Amino acid sequence: MEEKREIVYKRAGGRDLSLQFRPAGSGGGGSAPLLILITGGGWASCVKEDILWFTSPVLEDALAAWFAAASPEYRLCHETDMRGIVSDCMDAARYFAVHGEELGVDPGRICFCGHSAGAHLALMAALADPGAFIEDSPFPGARYRTAGCAGFATPAVLFDGPEGPAPTDRAILEKVLGEKMESDAYRREMSPVTHINRGSPPLYLIHGDSDPTVYYENALRVQKACGGAGVPFELLTVSGGGHSFETVSPDRPASPGAAEAYGTVIGFWRRCLTEGTRR
Repeated sequence: MEEKREIVYKRAGGRDLSLQFRPAGSGGGGSAPLLILITGGGWASCVKEDILWFTSPVLEDALAAWFAAASPEYRLCHETDMRGIVSDCMDAARYFAVHGEELGVDPGRICFCGHSAGAHLALMAALADPGAFIEDSPFPGARYRTAGCAGFATPAVLFDGPEGPAPTDRAILEKVLGEKMESDAYRREMSPVTHINRGSPPLYLIHGDSDPTVYYENALRVQKACGGAGVPFELLTVSGGGHSFETVSPDRPASPGAAEAYGTVIGFWRRCLTEGTRR
């Protein structure tokens, strides 16, 4: 397996943004599907290598199954608004739409994955129109296709509505949204659940039902939206699991454990690639 590479994919906010790229292992033949892993950090920190460590068993299995993998850094909430952050993550995918051939990557078979804020960004990149969020994009005409997306502890609903307030710790949302916390339209636009439609790719969520930060209700609302749109959807509930699927109460051990939960994602991605790209 080739060593990972550091690639500058975009310049924005006066600095270079890079991604860590690992080519696919030998044996797949031709251009490989690409797995884009997006790290979390409350939209306020981004150490792109963290997601590679956090999901390392999943990553190693995926690379063994002939995926290439990339983990991008992105601007933070003190540097830009959430639109800019989403744009960065989508530009990481658009980079491969332009440079995929030289890197041995098929931009028509991209899978996204992320944890927490990274899961929000992964779902936004997978569900939003690939031609959207291009205000500062170096690749405004580039298009990629999403085969599937997996989100771990995903903040998918950032707006208040008839079903209740946004099911994520309010202090976190106020910090990242700032004055735009007052705009219902903006909060809806930044919510992955509102981008679900009949052309959306398959989704797989893993969520702890005792998550104290990004509440389990997020997963249930995505499930409902996918059901209404006819989008393939799978949910693995970690009973007693917290934000990282850890045990919250000793009287109720998390089940399944984190390693077992992450391991189920490989089967989902295999199904996505076998059944074909949705959008």
